[in-house]
Amino acid sequence: MRTGIIHRYDISSVVFPSIAEELQSVDGLNLISGERLRKEFLTRNSQLANTINNCIENGELIPKDLWAPFYTSLNESEKLNVFCGLWTNLDHFKEFERYFNRNNIRLEFIKYYRINDIQRAIDLAVEKYSKVFENNTEHLKKKIEEYDNRIMELCAYAKQIYNVELLDYFDDEIRVNDTR
Repeated sequence: MRTGIIHRYDISSVVFPSIAEELQSVDGLNLISGERLRKEFLTRNSQLANTINNCIENGELIPKDLWAPFYTSLNESEKLNVFCGLWTNLDHFKEFERYFNRNNIRLEFIKYYRINDIQRAIDLAVEKYSKVFENNTEHLKKKIEEYDNRIMELCAYAKQIYNVELLDYFDDEIRVNDTR
């Protein structure tokens, strides 16, 4: 089974469409996002879905041994499975890496669309959705920087083993080539 990961800070769907929205029409891709997992998997009547829903309803963390089965529950063997930023720290990534290795899932790429110009992102957020961002720019800046630090740590580790691309949030189009 083939898979890839795309990371991009989600300021707001008002500012930029989600990765899944931008790529949804590409043939041969199975896009797996948090929204899709909530809509399609967590509404199923299965033991795993029920267990995870109970954790969520009780304000509990999802047990570590359920992470990979949950996040990979929508995988399709005949397509390139592309995870849209579902795990954003190195410990989570390593857990999935172990799962992928045990289950013969080939990680083909990691792409990080990095915000290289934070002020430009903040200005755009304020321009497009001032009600949320106008008086909260320092908070947004801090959140972008925290996200960037976590993903850069993940990328630094992963580049030793995998095809890791650092791209520009504003200048690079989100694309995935199905290279069988």
